[in-house]
Amino acid sequence: MVSVHFYDSPLGLIRLTCRNGALTELVFTDLRDEESSDDLDSEIVTDTVRWLDTYFSGSEPDFLPKMKLHGTEFQKRIW
Repeated sequence: MVSVHFYDSPLGLIRLTCRNGALTELVFTDLRDEESSDDLDSEIVTDTVRWLDTYFSGSEPDFLPKMKLHGTEFQKRIW
């Protein structure tokens, strides 16, 4: 199941996409082109928002939200 949420960052609006309990996409966007999903992946959204809040407050987060990255082998190595 896919869930979408939005985060208002100091750099602009960020769309968070989660699938099956993992963050799969984090992109800057100009508009809220869809409704935020109901608590389908609330734990991963909470962790991601906490990570972003920590980062944008000027601190280095000491954890990473659960992520499932999709890309070529090269892309996965450099991420």
